[in-house]
Amino acid sequence: MSSAPIIVYGMHRSGTTMVARALSRFGVFMGAGLDANHEARFFQSLNKWLLAAAGARWDEPIPFDRLLADDDLAQVHARYLAHAVAGPRSLAFLGPRAYWRHRGLTNLPGPWGWKDPRNTLTLPLWLRVFPDARLVHVRRHGVDVARSLVMRTARSRRVIERRYRRHRPLHALLPKRGGFVDSVRCREPEGAFSLWLDYMQRAERLAADTGGPFALPQGTVVHEVTYETLLGDPVVGLGDLAAALGLAVSSERIRAAAAGVDPQRAYAHQGDPAWASVAAAHGEALARFGYRR
Repeated sequence: MSSAPIIVYGMHRSGTTMVARALSRFGVFMGAGLDANHEARFFQSLNKWLLAAAGARWDEPIPFDRLLADDDLAQVHARYLAHAVAGPRSLAFLGPRAYWRHRGLTNLPGPWGWKDPRNTLTLPLWLRVFPDARLVHVRRHGVDVARSLVMRTARSRRVIERRYRRHRPLHALLPKRGGFVDSVRCREPEGAFSLWLDYMQRAERLAADTGGPFALPQGTVVHEVTYETLLGDPVVGLGDLAAALGLAVSSERIRAAAAGVDPQRAYAHQGDPAWASVAAAHGEALARFGYRR
């Protein structure tokens, strides 16, 4: 393989989309079939399949640990992933023209990668497929993440309800797909914050569990991107990101990518008394990962 992938991971609502879009601007191929969050649907579907195989979901990750801890199961799932990325299914990621030229992801000549917060959970399996992958971990203040999740869940709940009312006559004959909320856990601040902790603990364990079932391969380097630091000086932050990944990016392109960064999004909870109180209640957990209230 001529180019190891760049794998972007981190808790949902932590800035992974911003980083993935910057990488695209830097010439990294992030996939032909991207959703609104700059996630390649091909890898997103594989990650969802992996989690479902263990009875887990993006917002209930704990059951997936059992699969990772079972080396036989981990190995057979990793072999399945290797087969999926090397064969015709990769057309969904490459697009027809690139697939016709390269016939699979392992033959791509230039920098490429994908972003999915679920990588935080499934990364040990992906590193069996791509042991030389370059890793980017994006982190953000846990209460800002929780606030964003609760707001997104409320918006989604309203959309689902409107859609149900519009199509209610059909459901007399056909069952409804999915429930009435994307995540029960993320409807309330405590559940959303605890999910941030789950993801942060798993990211921490990847680096700390040397030789264990959740560990990174020896010598793997993770480039940490802190959301608030990046917003404070995006030109420097994005320049450091490009340099860490060995990408030759002009200063003009870095400035263009930085122009779309909104610094007002850092520490958004501090302007909301209700959320500021959530931060005060979880000061110890925040401090563990280097955050103040």
